[in-house]
Amino acid sequence: MPEIVSIAWDRLKIIAAIVGDIEARVIVTVFYFTILVPFGLLSRLGKDPLRLAPTPEASHWVERHPVSGDLESAQRQG
Repeated sequence: MPEIVSIAWDRLKIIAAIVGDIEARVIVTVFYFTILVPFGLLSRLGKDPLRLAPTPEASHWVERHPVSGDLESAQRQG
C-alpha cells in the first residue's frame, strides 16, 4: 500500500508542476497586458523625462545651477 501512495504522490507532483507552469504563464501574460502595456502607453504620451524627443533648439544642453564647494554642502550629499 505505501508503494501505491508513493507512486501516486510522485505523479501528482508532476501534474501539479505542469499546471503551475501554465498558471504562472497565464498570470504573467494578464499582468503584462493589463498593467504594463497601459502604463507604457500613458507614459509614452506624457512627458519626456530623458529628453529624447527632438527639440527646436540645436543643443541638448541642460541648464544647471552652480553648487557651492564648501565642506558642509559636500557632507550633505550623502
